[in-house]
Amino acid sequence: MFIPVAGYFLVNNHLKNICSNNYVNELAGNGTYEFGAAFCNNKIDYHQFYREQNDTANLTLLRKMLQAPNVTFSTDPLSIERKIQNDNPEHKWNVVLISGESLSGDYLKYFGNKENITPYLDSLIPKSLFFSNFYASGTRTVRGLEALSLVIPPTPGQSIVRRPNNEGLFSLGSVFKSKGYEVNYIYGGNSFFDNMGYFLAITAIKCLIKETYRMHW
Repeated sequence: MFIPVAGYFLVNNHLKNICSNNYVNELAGNGTYEFGAAFCNNKIDYHQFYREQNDTANLTLLRKMLQAPNVTFSTDPLSIERKIQNDNPEHKWNVVLISGESLSGDYLKYFGNKENITPYLDSLIPKSLFFSNFYASGTRTVRGLEALSLVIPPTPGQSIVRRPNNEGLFSLGSVFKSKGYEVNYIYGGNSFFDNMGYFLAITAIKCLIKETYRMHW
């Protein structure tokens, strides 16, 4: 028993990093121990694995990508806060966001499926504002929840839903609440999975839920 316990506390997967080339280091760690270390640590060093440049250059590029005739940016060059002027009157439509576990567009009749797997979802399409060219923002459903609730692209490493210190973030729900909507989140699974219970009931308490919040197990 002493040997595995000592190995756990004394052996670190960073000991393999003896080269300045990350590819070589990762190949050296390609094995059972590295798998176990990844499972336990569940995080990634952004500065080590991702290309970087200074914030001014990044924000200049991003502001250029977001520029539109009806958009006015703030005077802060390191901010993408902007006012979007809409020429049409504001509508107060009912809004329902449905996220389905492992639900590919291939299952919908609209995209050519012949098995009639999603008749109710298909029936909503002609009655809704439907975007036919949207793509997943990540590799797992938790990334979709992150994108729907916080309105962000996928971030490197772990999903924000599962990260510590993720309380009080700006969300789509807060926008709806500021417009007078009653915002509810109904979940049909185990709230412990992917930290969704904490994130939706505590983290986003100002944003996604109200007194009528319901979570189903």
